[in-house]
Amino acid sequence: MKQRMTLKEFAESHNILKGTVKRLCKKNVIEYHKDGPRYSIDVDQAEQALKELDNQQRIINTPIKRVTQHRHGQIKTEADFLREWEKLKNGIA
Repeated sequence: MKQRMTLKEFAESHNILKGTVKRLCKKNVIEYHKDGPRYSIDVDQAEQALKELDNQQRIINTPIKRVTQHRHGQIKTEADFLREWEKLKNGIA
């Protein structure tokens, strides 16, 4: 049998605000059954949903590694500058 908790019990046991759990229920991230004003939450599914959200957030917050192009010393003459300028205008560089 699936373990179920009320919204308040689940929020307190996982140290999450009740409003956050309620919002996740309303967005169908967490499966729930509503009996009048009470929410009944499937604990296993809710914990899995929270893990997935955490993983998604971790991916979103991972910094993007910048690729730097070092062009030091490549442009020595006016002709080099004009050649690079044309490449930039044409979208090659």
